[in-house]
Amino acid sequence: MKREDIYKDVTDRLVDLLNEGLLPWRKSWNVGLPRNYISKKIYNGINYIKLCLDDYPSPYYLTYLQCKELNGYVLKGEKSKKVIFWKPMTVEEELPDGTIKEEQFPILRISNIFNISQTSLYRNSCSASTESSIIKCAELEEKLGKKFIIKRNYNRCYYNATLDYISTPKISDFNSDEDYYSALFHEAAHATGNPKRLKRQLDYAEEELVAEITASFLSAYCGIENKTIRNNAAYISSWLKLLKKDSSFIARISSLSRQATNYILYE
Repeated sequence: MKREDIYKDVTDRLVDLLNEGLLPWRKSWNVGLPRNYISKKIYNGINYIKLCLDDYPSPYYLTYLQCKELNGYVLKGEKSKKVIFWKPMTVEEELPDGTIKEEQFPILRISNIFNISQTSLYRNSCSASTESSIIKCAELEEKLGKKFIIKRNYNRCYYNATLDYISTPKISDFNSDEDYYSALFHEAAHATGNPKRLKRQLDYAEEELVAEITASFLSAYCGIENKTIRNNAAYISSWLKLLKKDSSFIARISSLSRQATNYILYE
């Protein structure tokens, strides 16, 4: 399967779910972010979106060989999922003076993986408690406060791109702590696109989708549900038009969402 085929497959499934009014990237908060069982590395970009389309009770994935090396086996009838990754390839060139010049090029590779619940290794486990999730959210909010200006108001959440600040009501004005944090994460995602940060230049619908997916990732990272109200008919309709127009669109948006997430969590 080629990269373009994977993009088309993901896009087609997204279109079907969006037509049903569903936002598939939101559901992974309950079990955690999709990640490799061995390395514990989180899948991101188009792979994150692709794995969120599936309904498994565990966030962990591994290859057939990794499962076998752990003395496990894939259950009968289970089918693998394809993910893409870039593997560095070294090319050597002998120069006229006899020295060897090495250059590295990224080569696209496709890997077949299984959710651990599709194998004999699966053991059901409880997700993190609400209390520990809120503590993690508070820790992330402290980090956001060092990156962005956060102000308080009384009636709505927004990011002011001209003056570069986030404004939200205080946490006690929300129906729940999860409502507050998911709204804050959404506006923080918008703030990453500022010209002095990641310099995103997107139309309104595209930027909203980047913020939606980034907030979903941050919410899942903390272990809460993303409750921002972004699944109304107008948003879904605009995203459907973009997806149907270009099958590589979701890959580009996934990449931008990954950049925004990395900026918030790691820079």
